[in-house]
Amino acid sequence: MISIIKDYGKKLFEQEISIRTLKDKYGISYTTTLQRLEVNLSVSTRTRNQLCEILDCQLKDITEFIPDEMQ
Repeated sequence: MISIIKDYGKKLFEQEISIRTLKDKYGISYTTTLQRLEVNLSVSTRTRNQLCEILDCQLKDITEFIPDEMQ
């Protein structure tokens, strides 16, 4: 399983991007996407791509692979 988001909150803080900004400026839904991220549920590739663009980072900077047997 690919775990998203590793240090996602830290990256938001470093770039002074609030949850409200993600919602209002970038159209990322709190009730679906952001809540899923908070509890480490899967999100779409499109969402991952969008977050990398917003955070100006590579996918490897915000995700990590965790083999299923280690969960």
